[in-house]
Amino acid sequence: MSISPSQIQDLFTFTRKHFVEWYDLQCELVDHLANDIEKMQTENPKLSFEDARDRSFKKFGVFGFMDVVEDKQKALGKRYFKMVWQEYKTYFIIPKIMLTLGLMILMVLLLRFFQYNPFFVYFSLLVPFVFVMVKSILFRQNIKKRQYETGRKWLFEDFSFNGMVGFNMMNIINLSFNLFNISFKHVAWTLQAELSFSIISILLIVFVYVSSDVLPKRFVERLSKEHPEYQLS
Repeated sequence: MSISPSQIQDLFTFTRKHFVEWYDLQCELVDHLANDIEKMQTENPKLSFEDARDRSFKKFGVFGFMDVVEDKQKALGKRYFKMVWQEYKTYFIIPKIMLTLGLMILMVLLLRFFQYNPFFVYFSLLVPFVFVMVKSILFRQNIKKRQYETGRKWLFEDFSFNGMVGFNMMNIINLSFNLFNISFKHVAWTLQAELSFSIISILLIVFVYVSSDVLPKRFVERLSKEHPEYQLS
């Protein structure tokens, strides 16, 4: 016995009532519930759709869909870290490594040109912070606009935003800022200090760029492939 379109919509409503607000996760749960209901009704044709639905839902346990949401978030976390590493390591192979090394040398030259002016040091550390804030605001606006126009939330999309901002970005930048603030006051600008500052600051900038600009685009591309209706929304 097959599930009717109206019953499919009922399952979507059912998942929303049980605190699953993301459309991509709703699709997975609806597909699972529909297959389970069809199987139960095939074995017992007298079983109503509602009873079969409720029985299928009880199989998820006391916490309902919450365990599924948690498992999905963990899976996305692993995928996010994997994507971060995959994108980040491309800057350490030809030709991007040449650009990275060039930026490090440029940073040393700029330090000397500005005679280690503290304002230049602070500015070079604030640039990544401002960049990630601007990108996160723009990305969040796009998410809100899409949600308003379609009435759909996407777990993949929300996770990419949270990864951008919540992946300790502000903490990393703030820590680096305080570290160099202390180092600037107590450490002489030797060649070793110049290279240390240049390497860490450029690696930080690359990391912020990858997390704030490259990865959100990769998430959108992957979400569009896995859910074609996302691209149309």
